[in-house]
Amino acid sequence: MRALLDTHVFLWAAASPEELTPEARARIEDRSNEIFVSAVAGWEIALKVGLGKLTVPGDPAIWFPARVRSLGFAPLSLDVSHALAAAALS
Repeated sequence: MRALLDTHVFLWAAASPEELTPEARARIEDRSNEIFVSAVAGWEIALKVGLGKLTVPGDPAIWFPARVRSLGFAPLSLDVSHALAAAALS
């Protein structure tokens, strides 16, 4: 199975896995699944830290990619074609 985590689910998986439903936690922890985290989640985390609405241990530019790697998740980049395709969805 392949899954893309949104920012909240990534934060729960990274810091408070007990907040996840048992089903979500099982899927995330199942190493046969491909779990993706978008660059947009990193952007959102950095913005919220900068606004004082979120705290993470350390600089988000270092913490976010390190945590993605340590959890075994795959980073998902965003480029102009993705942004344009997303705009076409509305």
